[in-house]
Amino acid sequence: MFFRSLPAEIGYRLWLAPEGIRTLIRFGLWLGLMGHGLVSLGIGPGHEIHLRFVEALGWFSNPEGFLGIHGIVEICFAQLMLLPLIAAIAVRVFMIYVFGVALVAVNFYHFKVGSYLGLAEFLRRMPWFVMAWYLLKPSEPRFIPFLRIAVSLMFLSHGMASLGFMGLNGMHVEIAGTIFTGDWAARVVEFSGYTDIILGILLLFRINPAVVSKIAFGWISLVVMLSYALAFSDGLFRTAFLLCSGIVAFNKNAYLKWVLK
Repeated sequence: MFFRSLPAEIGYRLWLAPEGIRTLIRFGLWLGLMGHGLVSLGIGPGHEIHLRFVEALGWFSNPEGFLGIHGIVEICFAQLMLLPLIAAIAVRVFMIYVFGVALVAVNFYHFKVGSYLGLAEFLRRMPWFVMAWYLLKPSEPRFIPFLRIAVSLMFLSHGMASLGFMGLNGMHVEIAGTIFTGDWAARVVEFSGYTDIILGILLLFRINPAVVSKIAFGWISLVVMLSYALAFSDGLFRTAFLLCSGIVAFNKNAYLKWVLK
């Protein structure tokens, strides 16, 4: 009986208990910063897109050198997320940082397309903002639906970008091209764009969330596995979304309407 109940107890404490959820989200932010920092250091195929971001700003005479420093700072900052005494301060700084990166992403979209309507690029950073915001709130079930919103924004923004709608899909096609050949890469990206948008809308408006959230969790699981096959740093980065999606899939409180009061 003990051995049969132990996995259930562990699952409850991690995926359902308020403190377990907060631990998973904090760990997810750590993974995201670590993965992103490693890519900035040149470990992963996403390094080129990071470099383009920095070059688009036009603020640095040595973009490559700045990116390396940036990667080291992100990896060091990630460790602060795990320290209880300063985690609250670290989370607030992280939220400001994410918002700044979102604005830089819109500027990069303008640099590439000539328009400031890079909504998808802005929204792609907002799941991180929402997850960090959740850590600043009391451990109450009424705040868990915001994690569902974070997952829905992740799907919506990724889908919009995959279709090239107010976002950039070049990197998506490049990554898909490492797995699929010829026109198949573009077709897969287009297909994932439509499916991601549908899943995002269904999650956002709570349309059969119990089923949709589990489909979303399975889809992200596949993406994470492919990411690890492509580059360890990419896998780390996307595992944060996997953890958040898992909470939404298996915690019924995530299906409720969000309430701020």
